[in-house]
Amino acid sequence: MKKILVTIAAILSLCTCTSSCSLINPKEPVDTQSKGGIEGNPLDTNVELTLYTGGAYNLKDDEIRNNIIEKLNDLSRTSIGVTIRLAYTDSTEMQPLWKDDVPDIMVATGIFDMIYNANMASGYVSKNTLVSYYNEKYIDEVSEYINEKTPYLSLFYTKFPAFRDVCMVDGKQVGIAIPESYVFNVPVFAVQKSVAREFIHDYENITDIKTALDLCKEIMDRRNDESRKMYATVPYILLSLIETEDYYDIFWNLSRMYFVKYNDPDNRIYRLDETELPDKIFEKKKELMEYSFKTDMNDLIKDINKNAVDAFILDGIRLLDSYDRECPTLLEDYVFYPMYDSVLRNRRMSYFTVSAACEEKQLALMYIDWLFSNDEARKFIGYGIEGVNYNFDQQTKTIYYSDDVRPVSLISIGTGNNFSTIGNSVFGSVNEAAYYKEKVYERYEPDYMADIINQITDYEAFIKDVDKFLRNESRLEQIQLESGLKRSVLTFAFDDKTTEASLINYFKSLEDTNNPLFTKALESLFFDR
Repeated sequence: MKKILVTIAAILSLCTCTSSCSLINPKEPVDTQSKGGIEGNPLDTNVELTLYTGGAYNLKDDEIRNNIIEKLNDLSRTSIGVTIRLAYTDSTEMQPLWKDDVPDIMVATGIFDMIYNANMASGYVSKNTLVSYYNEKYIDEVSEYINEKTPYLSLFYTKFPAFRDVCMVDGKQVGIAIPESYVFNVPVFAVQKSVAREFIHDYENITDIKTALDLCKEIMDRRNDESRKMYATVPYILLSLIETEDYYDIFWNLSRMYFVKYNDPDNRIYRLDETELPDKIFEKKKELMEYSFKTDMNDLIKDINKNAVDAFILDGIRLLDSYDRECPTLLEDYVFYPMYDSVLRNRRMSYFTVSAACEEKQLALMYIDWLFSNDEARKFIGYGIEGVNYNFDQQTKTIYYSDDVRPVSLISIGTGNNFSTIGNSVFGSVNEAAYYKEKVYERYEPDYMADIINQITDYEAFIKDVDKFLRNESRLEQIQLESGLKRSVLTFAFDDKTTEASLINYFKSLEDTNNPLFTKALESLFFDR
């Protein structure tokens, strides 16, 4: 009888989830109650699971976390009969080395714009923790537990299969993607309202960084007022430029130095000076200099508060949550355009994972499904306790912060479809935010590096080869030589203080240090396996 009731509840819940996960019409109201998930305790007794949220904890925050977990457990106990106890680690590395007591649920990260991050001082290689957890046999496949008992996840992966693909290791789905960790990085174009009224008439087409930059240039040409300023986040402009040319940065230790082409069947590795990128970078640098774009984002807030900024480009809506606190009239003074067509492919994703040793894997997946589908659960795990860790505007359904609250997040799970943050509010209303988030999801595609990882059958052997590569004396000399070229082109090229002449010298230095044997060795490291 219990099984029948659970199945009926799941079917009913799936129906409500369908309306939530389908592409929302931003003009229609959204029911702000929980969508999806099985509500109502299907168990006679409570089951406790352990949860590791990632990272090392500061002990002074124990009371805050414990209060949040207590309230979250009060809610989950009556909803699905599952509670959690936080698991801790003293490890400051990205991968805690669990021994016997592996937590039932763990948060992992997949590093999209690198397979590893080499620290030359120690030789330590920070791994993609999703892959690493799998290779350490901490986690295993979870696809069989994504079923009628997890309606929210089932429908989400049906609608957006790319988010399942990015959880795959060795052809197995070993994680549950937290998709809003990707949405946080939607870049934003902000224009002062008086300027927008004068210059912007076709706002629906401002969905990419090129259009935003072109508008900035038009505004500056027509206003011709040197006292007015434009700001642009330089690293994002460069990364967007690199991606537009279909290049992918492959060797993180030498940032933006070695690239592969997307979908290149030959898997050739190109050094920066062997590509057309220096010409493109130089051209973009001249353009920004000509229009006096400011790139020091530390000065942006000061100039906004002086009413001296006509427009600015940020590399993620996540930044607006903090900017709003420092610029009280920010949302009143500016119009915001989320550039969802310019979200970079190479972005870190976070995942829920379930321990291979967990005795209640189905319940663990049901709990994860519930965290996604229950609005109050999302608030607790993502934002803490209302009035203590955040404020909430009941009318606009928006989370905001003031000086009398202490922001905290156990897991950056996002807001879902039924409430918002100041950052997400640039999309418009809660309903419009849900609509645009789904447009971002639709455009998502697994990273090229995921394909490379899947081609590496023995990941641990690969990591050892990376370590061996980095310890080779001649290669280490090349790395040190290239590391000494001022700074990464990512920061050097567009620094306000970098002149055209110094940039020319930088690219000349690149040519002088080119070592074809090193490039060939990199190709062998990644592709001759």
